[in-house]
Amino acid sequence: MLSGSRRWYRALVTTGLLMAMALALVSAHLRLVNSGLGCAEWPQCYGRIGAPASSAAPVENDTGAARLAHRVLASALGIVVLLVVAANLRRHGTRIAAGLLLLVTLGLAALGKHSAGLEQPAVVMANYSGGMILVASLWWLRNSVAAPRSGYSPSLRRWSLFCLAALSVQLLSGGLVSAYFAGLACGPSIDCNGHWLPDLPWDVISTFFGHLALDDTGTVAMGRSLSGLHMAHRIGGVALVAILAWLAWSLHQSGRSRLACTILALTSAAALAGVLAVRMQLPHGMVLSHYTLALALLLATLTAVATGRASRHDGADMR
Repeated sequence: MLSGSRRWYRALVTTGLLMAMALALVSAHLRLVNSGLGCAEWPQCYGRIGAPASSAAPVENDTGAARLAHRVLASALGIVVLLVVAANLRRHGTRIAAGLLLLVTLGLAALGKHSAGLEQPAVVMANYSGGMILVASLWWLRNSVAAPRSGYSPSLRRWSLFCLAALSVQLLSGGLVSAYFAGLACGPSIDCNGHWLPDLPWDVISTFFGHLALDDTGTVAMGRSLSGLHMAHRIGGVALVAILAWLAWSLHQSGRSRLACTILALTSAAALAGVLAVRMQLPHGMVLSHYTLALALLLATLTAVATGRASRHDGADMR
């Protein structure tokens, strides 16, 4: 690309990225509010997504402004995505990312028209995962126009890819905790109400493409397997902190101290927000902060993958 077109392309993708991040946060807000977070009788209303037996319809939340913002952002983002894809038709190195961006955008648009609500875990997870893929794809395309660096460290890039895979698994685990309303399944205790190893979450597998079971109040029925799902997310979080801390150290050793500090700070903040969210029984603002920090951590890890090159010791392996 010429210098002028590079600037135009970067501005276009940056606009799409900001829209995608805003859309992901608005979607998370809507899921949280409709899950009961922030209601007057919190936390008793957590997971109340259906109509009580004595009522003809479920209680509606006042989310009109958020829903309107979601529709406007989704429509505007769709136009920007089409422009981004068109700009990448002649760019050989980014066609796959642009194609993925288009497929996910079309998939989310179709899913939004046929979504049946929070009682279907597969639908919730598809929306959750699709939003993160949109943000990640746009971030990757934005970084594709950055000036290349000399040198290359295959070991650092492999480790960055491993960390990205581990983070992706943890993000999906968090999505499942949200989709199954398992956020309070273990309570505020570290040992999950006296059980360090609760039952394995088999119900998560068996009901993933079905509907969640609701009790007479329209609330998701909690089972022992949900405790196992929540505990698995906790254990994964502890392991991920250690993995990303080593990535930060490796980046520092290769001369990218700023990115290393960013990853370390985001990892610590996301872990702290997760702990506080559980200890405080999932206040809306804290849960949204935990999600936002996780999204930022995904982008920082993607940056480590994209810039997995040696600067201080060109071509040298990680020590």
